[in-house]
Amino acid sequence: MWCSRTSIRSESVSSNGEATEPAHRLFAGRRSNRESLVHPFTTRYHTVSYPVRAARRRIRADHTETITAIDDCAARVTRDWDTARTTNPETLVDSLQTELESTGVLETLPMVLSSAVDATGYGLQAQPVASPPYVVITSRGPVLRATIDPGRLVIRFDVFEVVRTDEPEQRAEYHRLDGVRLEIGLET
Repeated sequence: MWCSRTSIRSESVSSNGEATEPAHRLFAGRRSNRESLVHPFTTRYHTVSYPVRAARRRIRADHTETITAIDDCAARVTRDWDTARTTNPETLVDSLQTELESTGVLETLPMVLSSAVDATGYGLQAQPVASPPYVVITSRGPVLRATIDPGRLVIRFDVFEVVRTDEPEQRAEYHRLDGVRLEIGLET
């Protein structure tokens, strides 16, 4: 659960880490059958928002290659899809993990986490590794987590979006996002 007191800022981030859309621009609806829904990236700030801002700045400044590599891995995962979506989260996670491992991106993610924590001015309790609880591959993309003094820093690199319907029998669909959506939060 994200912290209870938050202010919300939205922006889209391209795979090279640059903001691509103004904070006030929101997109909704499908543009076509082949394109996924586009939602803004949201950073939720803790009342002590400095750690979140510092981590975001560091990742955008120093780890653009990793963001690009994550985007490339997600593109390779979807290359063999028959449609613009899938309904099998297990296969999606397995395929993304395999791509991230085979390209060496998975092994760089603990370094990205360490760098982001270093930027906050806090220290890690232990050296992160490329496995849970520090690095987890989800149906949305890689998630990095670290416990720092104010709470748990969570960094998500979303490359897929979960689309649910009101129909209880219908499975959720996973659509490829256009680029990487970086989301950072501080859980308290």
